[in-house]
Amino acid sequence: MKKLIFLPLFAIAIYCCTPKAKVAPAPEFSDADVARGKVFWNDCSVANLSSAKALYNGKCGTCHALKPLYSMDETGWRKIVPPMAKKANLSAAEQALILNYVLTMKDARK
Repeated sequence: MKKLIFLPLFAIAIYCCTPKAKVAPAPEFSDADVARGKVFWNDCSVANLSSAKALYNGKCGTCHALKPLYSMDETGWRKIVPPMAKKANLSAAEQALILNYVLTMKDARK
């Protein structure tokens, strides 16, 4: 009887300890995102989009819930980002990065 209990437990332990094939995570931003971003900023890249997203989440998300990027059009984002950047004491470069990010991603993955 003890062998009947031991064998399934042993099989489960072996299965759990066996290394699994690792799948590379999907890139957060696509070539289409970068191409869309080049309309707003010439040096748009996956790295720049990642930095901008981190800044947007870190600075904007600290004070309030983040709006879905598709919730406003270009005019709305251009109107809201500057006063918010001033309240958050963002540098001009940080403000530009955030504005470029939201304008790039507002039409992505609706």
